[in-house]
Amino acid sequence: MSMMADGRSNAADGSEQLLTFILNGEEYGVDILCVQEIRGWSTPMPIPNTPSYIKGVINIRGDVVPISDLRERLGLPRQEYGPTTVVVVLRVQSTSGERVMGVVVDAMSDVTNVPANSIKAPPTFDDSGDTGLTKGIATLDSKMIAILDVRRIFGTALAGAKAAA
Repeated sequence: MSMMADGRSNAADGSEQLLTFILNGEEYGVDILCVQEIRGWSTPMPIPNTPSYIKGVINIRGDVVPISDLRERLGLPRQEYGPTTVVVVLRVQSTSGERVMGVVVDAMSDVTNVPANSIKAPPTFDDSGDTGLTKGIATLDSKMIAILDVRRIFGTALAGAKAAA
């Protein structure tokens, strides 16, 4: 794995570094630069009138952070939370500033260095060209990793939570 001293991937080597995790037995990843921290599961405070995948909010060092069940957000079957369940706290820059949200995943996998030429565009399934919440598919040896578009996960999730407020 090619890592710089600060933990970022080396753009000069044409690779992207992903934090990978497991959902429904499959591997997914997000750009490691969007990851703020990884926390064990703890029950969030529920917020009324939010989408079902928004499980509530938790306090992280004085900040109120919404928690989204990524399985539900992606339309996967629900599963009871267990000892490997973790919350990945993500942050992303948007036009209205930085947003932070935690996503519940089944288990952590690894930090994976993915060569740029191993990342393919996600398939489209209708004429709209919409690729859902995936921004690419990485193919590495015998496995594939769906690379999630954190901005789209945040955009729809937070817009839904704000509209309900």
